[in-house]
Amino acid sequence: MERYQWAKTIFFILFIIGIIHSVYYYPRLPEQVAIHFGADGRPDGWGSREFFVTFNIVLYVFIYFLFRFIRKVPKEFVNMPHRAYWFAPEREEQTRKDLGFFLDLIGIFTLILILYLDEKIYNLNLQSTGQGMPYFFIAIVLYMALVTGSVIWFYVYFNRIKSDKNSE
Repeated sequence: MERYQWAKTIFFILFIIGIIHSVYYYPRLPEQVAIHFGADGRPDGWGSREFFVTFNIVLYVFIYFLFRFIRKVPKEFVNMPHRAYWFAPEREEQTRKDLGFFLDLIGIFTLILILYLDEKIYNLNLQSTGQGMPYFFIAIVLYMALVTGSVIWFYVYFNRIKSDKNSE
């Protein structure tokens, strides 16, 4: 089994859960749903349930395929430390697997955020309390912290070769 297979699997499972989640809630939602929320977390924009659910499904598909296929870009478009070293013919395959892992992690974090927000939005639309989304900013801050940590890890991971290269 490939070293990073677990991340690919979790990313795919979250993608499928997102699609199923949207399809599950579609018949349960009212015709008009809150689709935008103000800074206070209260609904301030409305749309049809068809638009909202279709948008969500398209978003899940877009994110999944973006993160799955962005790893195939030509190496000239990859911005990373010591690119020439990491994309040398003898290391390119493993480098692309490592890059894919980092992309899968960020994809996992992104899908978790969207699933969380979708669940909140679906529940708000099924209740008439008008409570809003009190944990929206906490979710965004947590997401940004995880992505920032992943980017730092990415640069530390691919920057480590500098000392190894100088010692050769």
